[in-house]
Amino acid sequence: MDKKEIVSLAKCIRKVFNTNDPFYISKLLGIKIEYREYSRAVKGYYRKVFDDVYIVINNNYNKKEQKIICAHELGHALLHTDVAQHIIDEYYNGGDVSVLEHEANIFALSLLLDEELDIEISSMSNYLIQNIFKI
Repeated sequence: MDKKEIVSLAKCIRKVFNTNDPFYISKLLGIKIEYREYSRAVKGYYRKVFDDVYIVINNNYNKKEQKIICAHELGHALLHTDVAQHIIDEYYNGGDVSVLEHEANIFALSLLLDEELDIEISSMSNYLIQNIFKI
């Protein structure tokens, strides 16, 4: 899926569910949210166990940060269903921000950002998106 399609998907989800709340959207999609305590180095992740999908969020972050993390992980859950591929991609990237991370960031920003700003999110760098989120 290209970046513009990711932005369109996020906007479509906002319209279908009439909200940009990633917690509520996850609930409606049957994605379970779990909170765990980790160091701040781990923000969250998504995992799939058989047919169950989970978003795990570090409870050491505040509510605003958790909302951003949830939106990002929801992006992974919808865009990157092959967890093994995600792990392999990260490994071969040497820990650098991967294309998959950038796509999840584009999804999160598109979901959370007010549409009236009319910003071309699909052309934003991952660095810029991360600085907008500031976590």
